[in-house]
Amino acid sequence: MSERLLDATSGLEYTIAGDAKNPKRIVILLHGMGSNSEDVQQIGDIMAINIPDSLVIMPTGPISLKSLIPADQLPAAEAANPGVDLEQARSWFGAAQVQGETLGEVMDSMSKGTQAMADQLNKLMDGKIAAYSLKNSDVAVYGFSQGGVLAIQSTIRRKEPVSSVVIHSGYYLGEENITARPPVFFMLGDQEEAGWKQAEAQDNPMADLYGPSAALAFLAHDRITAQKHVCQNLGHGFNDEALGMSINFMRKKFGITRPPAQKLSAPKPPGL
Repeated sequence: MSERLLDATSGLEYTIAGDAKNPKRIVILLHGMGSNSEDVQQIGDIMAINIPDSLVIMPTGPISLKSLIPADQLPAAEAANPGVDLEQARSWFGAAQVQGETLGEVMDSMSKGTQAMADQLNKLMDGKIAAYSLKNSDVAVYGFSQGGVLAIQSTIRRKEPVSSVVIHSGYYLGEENITARPPVFFMLGDQEEAGWKQAEAQDNPMADLYGPSAALAFLAHDRITAQKHVCQNLGHGFNDEALGMSINFMRKKFGITRPPAQKLSAPKPPGL
């Protein structure tokens, strides 16, 4: 298990996999809500093996779930999650401060809520790019669930597009101040998609914010090219297909043509 490091510029803790001495490529791997960098270490190790000459950086969300739970509800939360360290279960954005009456106003408030964390992640990326004399095109960003939200919200704020962005079971709220448009791989499970289709049929307003149809429509509206893929026999989680498709998309956008180093098999799924 990789030791957690601290990036002084961004203030983010992270673990690594792959080439930390002279990498030609950097992959940022963002966990989901309730997880941390250690939970996705095995996935990072597999990415590092199959994306040659890469350094995989796995930041840990700075906000603990424990800090988001009211004190009077904490005992019940701990009892409902035996064996889970709620201090080490992390979030990127914390409690959502949603404001507004119209859908547009709500989306705007939620987008603003991601900005500080996106800026923090961009500081981490800027520092690593400079340290290894690389370019934005030498960077790929993968994010699962809430990490997928951060992946796209941070990369569209960069001066130049990164090589690729994978949004795995995440969403996109749209953005007015877009400075870069990286190619996006938008992926989710078939069981998850079926749930969202049911929500849309029932006119559930959550689908208008978080659903895949909404995300793809917002990406198209913002002129961000996105490729959709639905993984079979998968809900809100991870399997071999999801791992393989993610890695292959990043490899393709990096211009890597030689075959992967090993058969791509997913380890235990990351947190949600």
